Amino acid sequence: MPEQNAGQAMTFWQALLQEIGTPESWAARAAGAVVVALAAALLYGLALVVERRLRPVLQRRAEAAPGAKAAHVRAATTALSLVGSVVRWGILLVGALYLLAAFGVNLWPALTGVGFLGAAIAFGAQSLVRDLVTGLFILLEGQYAVGEYVTLNGIFGQVAQITLRTTALDLPDGKRQYFPNGAISSVAVYPEPLVWYELLVPLASAEQAEELAEPLRTLAESLQASFPRRLVHVTSPEPYAGQEAAPGLRLRLAVRPGSEWVATEEAVGRVKALLETRKIAVPGGLQPVSRVAEMPEAA
Repeated sequence: MPEQNAGQAMTFWQALLQEIGTPESWAARAAGAVVVALAAALLYGLALVVERRLRPVLQRRAEAAPGAKAAHVRAATTALSLVGSVVRWGILLVGALYLLAAFGVNLWPALTGVGFLGAAIAFGAQSLVRDLVTGLFILLEGQYAVGEYVTLNGIFGQVAQITLRTTALDLPDGKRQYFPNGAISSVAVYPEPLVWYELLVPLASAEQAEELAEPLRTLAESLQASFPRRLVHVTSPEPYAGQEAAPGLRLRLAVRPGSEWVATEEAVGRVKALLETRKIAVPGGLQPVSRVAEMPEAA
């Protein structure tokens, strides 16, 4: 029974290709080709529009959802990219086959395996086949998902789109970079969307803390304005009691993965410059920035 069904399927495709490839005239062939090309372009554009409209909605939901739910939404976003990529490639493939068949090209040898591979190699599509196969494994294995922060081949960014052929990263400088999947040799995934740091500024007196609070708040706002894509959150200066109940001020900063230097170097440098400008001596020196657990109440 399976052999009979397979034979019927082969007969159907052979008959269909033969019927498409033998219209009455070249004018009819040209008219059929135009219709097929327009239909393929329309379907391709429709699939692209649907995917581009749904993806931002899912990404916003992932950003607003808590941990486990956000992971599920990111997986759905990745699945959307996969389905959209498969649909678009399918439309192009079917449209190309119909166009070739309409002009009398014998497609049956190309569809029987060896002929298809030989044609692909003859047209120099080795890299394309490698990209498609690698992209399929990336999606099936779930190596990374849309919305996650990764480093691909040493370049850091947020995954904006995954298709069978390419992976797109949104870089911190606002650019979008595309990687052929077959060319990706190293992947690092950051499981945390934000990395929190704490900067302690010990002071000699409560008067110094009161005097420094407003300039430090202005500095924090300026720092975030300078790095809006890297520094996501920065709290206003908070008082804290250090050793022997000495007064001090504390800044808490949340940066994107891969942008830790904004907290550990840039923020520290600006605070030091502020203290020097106001000639405020810090007892024991400015405390090193320390990484702390996520603080959802400040997000």
